[in-house]
Amino acid sequence: MSLYKYLLICSLAGLFLFSCGLVHDKPQEATRMYWIREDLQLPRRDLRCALTQDPAGTAQTVIANLNFRPDPFSLKIDSVGRKIYMIDGDGWDKILRANLDGTVLETIVNGTDIYSLCLDAARNRLYWIETDKIRRGNLDGSGAEDVFEHPDNALISWLAIDLQKNQLYFSTGIHISRINSDGTELTTIFDSSVQRGLEFDSRNRRLVWVPDLAIQGFRQSDPDGHNPVIVNIGENPNKGFTLDPSGSIFFVGFGPIADTINRCDQDGTGKTTLYTEEGDFNIYGVALLF
Repeated sequence: MSLYKYLLICSLAGLFLFSCGLVHDKPQEATRMYWIREDLQLPRRDLRCALTQDPAGTAQTVIANLNFRPDPFSLKIDSVGRKIYMIDGDGWDKILRANLDGTVLETIVNGTDIYSLCLDAARNRLYWIETDKIRRGNLDGSGAEDVFEHPDNALISWLAIDLQKNQLYFSTGIHISRINSDGTELTTIFDSSVQRGLEFDSRNRRLVWVPDLAIQGFRQSDPDGHNPVIVNIGENPNKGFTLDPSGSIFFVGFGPIADTINRCDQDGTGKTTLYTEEGDFNIYGVALLF
């Protein structure tokens, strides 16, 4: 094999592994955050300005006035395909997506009892829970199929994905379990309830969740459930949270006068308020664009 062909093959292999999230580069920087407001508006805010506390970045932009009540905990952003995903929280029977500016809102999945979703943009996959099954399809909703049904008929909730290992994590109320993305190799990794949200920190190889209302923060463990810790942030983040690629946690908090969106480091330190709701509205859920 010539040196040229060898170098070409290595370059293509590296590009493939990077696109699948299997090779780490410098963490991507989040540029915008999105959330749901109680009056059914979908605002966004320039995150660079928020992080630097630039006064010019304090104003939010409402990108969509919705005619349905979205499930705020299902709010996800596909930064590659430039789309917003959410579940219809009125009938729990639709997954919708829109452009990042709120235009072209479309229903891509129709079903029954749809709850929680996660994205794998590199593999063009969308995963969700429907009638106690885990299902998957393409990012446009096509090719939907069943992936997993619990052998004990356990109620499945809260879904997260490890993009590097191509594995799914989910809660059954009293356990957190893991399967391969094709539904094989069911493993119970931790005995814990999940009250509001389950996320996987791919870069730091940590599972993060809100265990119950009594804990003022998050619980974390390694992918096998070992080395669990409680990350105390002084309040319960049960109104929604997400992670950025560096492992920082963004969460909705209860302010003394109004709800806030905050960021803290992986260990709970460095808590910073990025946004305070100016109107008399509750806010729920937060998602990041990179």
